[in-house]
Amino acid sequence: MTDNIGQYRHKLIIEKLTADGNEIGDQIEGWSLFRKVHGAIDSLHGAEKTADAQESTETEMTFKVRWSRALSEMNEQDYRVIYKGEPYDITFIEDIKLRHEVLRITVKRQSEV
Repeated sequence: MTDNIGQYRHKLIIEKLTADGNEIGDQIEGWSLFRKVHGAIDSLHGAEKTADAQESTETEMTFKVRWSRALSEMNEQDYRVIYKGEPYDITFIEDIKLRHEVLRITVKRQSEV
């Protein structure tokens, strides 16, 4: 791996979507802590959109994190990333060059302006 270890300074929380039963047996979905990791920001893009007189901003980021067996089992539907207290939906996960050294996680956040 040729990455500088100092790049991995951003604190990320990875959460997993879970379903628990309440006292009357209903399934309630919620997010629970999966892992705390340090990552590098690989790229950052932003855009503003207007639809039906509502403005929104969309931020897309790509993080690089060190590969681990647990992280390699993540998928785009059941996991999300919390960065600086804000939730980001995972849109793509890639094991770079399939070498089991670094994962590239692309995330997106949409917010109303």
